[in-house]
Amino acid sequence: MIALPALVRAAERQEELVASAGHPQRCRVCGCTEADACEMADGGGWWWVEPDLCSACAGSPEQE
Repeated sequence: MIALPALVRAAERQEELVASAGHPQRCRVCGCTEADACEMADGGGWWWVEPDLCSACAGSPEQE
């Protein structure tokens, strides 16, 4: 389980990256964005695990 302070820091870092980049977040593995989301195998939703990694790709070998 991830501690709440770690989640807060991750969310703050995500906001910083988006603001500084001037463009939408993009997953480093599949390239999805909030406007162009990837398909989840179970039909459910996804979220940002890291500023550049979506939950659909987290744990995949390509994420490294």
